[in-house]
Amino acid sequence: MKKYLSIMSRKTKIKCAGIIILAFVSSFLASLWPVRLAKLYTNISNGTINTLAKGAIAVATFGLIYLSAECITILRRVMLDCVIATHESEVRENSVEKLLKMPASFYSGSLSGEKTAQLNQGVAGFSQLIKIMCNDVFATVLTAVCTLVQVFLNAPRFMGGIMMLYLALTILISVFQIRSQNGIREKIVGYKNSLDGQICQSIMNLELIRSMNAEEYEKKRLVPSILNISNTEKRHHKYMGSFDCVKQFCKISFQIILLIASVVLVSSGKMSGASVITVCLLFQQLVKPIDEVYRFMDETASSVIKAKALLEVTSNPSDEVFNIDSSGEKSIGNKIVLNDVIVTNPAKTEQIAWYEDIVIPTNSVIALQGPNGCGKSSLVKCLNRYYPHIHGTIRLFGRDQSSFDQKELTSMIYYTPQSSFFIAGTVRENLMYGIEREVSDAELADALYRVHLTGTGHGDTVIDVDAKEALDSFINEKSERLSGGMKQRLSLARAFLRHPKLFIFDEITANLDENSRDFVLTNIENYAKSIGAGIMYISHDSCVVKRCEKIVTLNNKLRKNTTDDSKKQEVA
Repeated sequence: MKKYLSIMSRKTKIKCAGIIILAFVSSFLASLWPVRLAKLYTNISNGTINTLAKGAIAVATFGLIYLSAECITILRRVMLDCVIATHESEVRENSVEKLLKMPASFYSGSLSGEKTAQLNQGVAGFSQLIKIMCNDVFATVLTAVCTLVQVFLNAPRFMGGIMMLYLALTILISVFQIRSQNGIREKIVGYKNSLDGQICQSIMNLELIRSMNAEEYEKKRLVPSILNISNTEKRHHKYMGSFDCVKQFCKISFQIILLIASVVLVSSGKMSGASVITVCLLFQQLVKPIDEVYRFMDETASSVIKAKALLEVTSNPSDEVFNIDSSGEKSIGNKIVLNDVIVTNPAKTEQIAWYEDIVIPTNSVIALQGPNGCGKSSLVKCLNRYYPHIHGTIRLFGRDQSSFDQKELTSMIYYTPQSSFFIAGTVRENLMYGIEREVSDAELADALYRVHLTGTGHGDTVIDVDAKEALDSFINEKSERLSGGMKQRLSLARAFLRHPKLFIFDEITANLDENSRDFVLTNIENYAKSIGAGIMYISHDSCVVKRCEKIVTLNNKLRKNTTDDSKKQEVA
């Protein structure tokens, strides 16, 4: 429980404490009105209330107690809903921030969308857990306690003992009922998360599915998962229903016992008619929250299972690359050096590449070449610490890679992947993605011009330089209104808004025509020279390689052990 409480902010905890206090007040008043009603009935029967004024006062007292109990209950629920809404917003914000800093191994083996589904369920589960604890648990417990106190104060203790026995028996049955099905609940939640991941994957590949006329095949592929969830839930509900029958039998049995005991006690003169009314009303007052015991215990169990995903995110340590304290060492030097570096996959279970001895100059235009599978892309990911390395050293600009915090590292190395990434937003928002400084429209227009998108007379045009409002034109996340070449160039335009020490471009000429290629490459190289940055091209295009001052050729082999020899990477 401490782990779950740690997720809550101090302000949320204080508000929840206030709601619990209101629950105590409403529970006390709820247990009081049956007693007042019985006394009102007795006084009327005995003729104690013989005037209109006395009757009005008695009725007003009873009405005030009853109305106050109901109003405080409504107020408590409204306050709780508002607290949960605020809390969900805080948790989602913190969780998203944490998710973006989780190690790559956290997502290893997960289907697309599965972690998102788990997070959403986790937030909903935790919110439901708060609601249950503040509203249901405390209200039920307090109502039961207050009701039993009133029974012992206004009826024979024998009656109170019967009610306590009923309470204990019902709770024991509910606890056994819930605990016996925890495993089933976990299976159901796991099945649903897996199905969500499969559905997200299908939606992402919808174009491919339709092109292959595989809609029916995809449906059949998902049906077993859907049926598995349905069948498991049916078994769960049938099992739970049998316990509900047992609890209903107990309730009716104890009602009969109380009725028989009341008749016996009244006949013997040990109990008054008013006490019988009080006991009956209080028993119904006790039965109402007790009937809810199973419901909120079942919901609690389900919420805890769902909240585990949220707890996994909040308690899991962030990626070490985001938690590095910079040594304050100044970056000097103009090269990247890798010595005997072994790179593993995010889950750290498989070796991906081995870089025995590589020196990459960063103050010039170089080409990184090698056959497919030689480790070019892995090298870039390793430099950005996406892939962990388990052996060797990496030095960047005269400093050990471990001395950089992630923000500093990514500000010094700017990587443009082959596949373009766009958000649902305007042209301006896509160009400014990840940039914290202010950028003028003139600078944005200049970046577009440098990549052959505006004012050149060649190729496609996204916006008119003279029409700045066009910067606010919308691009969806799939950038459907952009051709392949326009996507490539818009992605490259972002480079002209950055000031790193090294640009890395992966297959930069893909989707570029000959005129655009030379124009863009010249502008990139001139811009890099103007800010004192180097350029690394990962390219098979001979036209790109010819423009480079140096070539780094990778001929990577996986290292079997520390004594194996492998061909060294060469610098030409």
